[in-house]
Amino acid sequence: MLHRARRQRPLLLGLALAFAASIIVAVIATVIDWWKNPSGLFHGPEGTQWRIVFDTFLSWWIPGFLYLLVVVIAVWLLGRAVSWARRGRTKAPENGD
Repeated sequence: MLHRARRQRPLLLGLALAFAASIIVAVIATVIDWWKNPSGLFHGPEGTQWRIVFDTFLSWWIPGFLYLLVVVIAVWLLGRAVSWARRGRTKAPENGD
């Protein structure tokens, strides 16, 4: 059980990093959009349109997280394949002597 948890630790770390990185990118993009305020879409005399701000955040966060998720899983699987290949090469052949 401990060995299995150790194998999945890099995957969990990668997922956490993908989540954090996508949040940071989404916040930065949303703040820039709010600040530039194209066509007065984000705020005006009546105040900030929080629904538009939230929609913008989600439109950056969801695709960003999904793209990073694919990269994390691909890197993790590649690492597992390399580890499996190394383990297979280092074992001594059993020839029944």
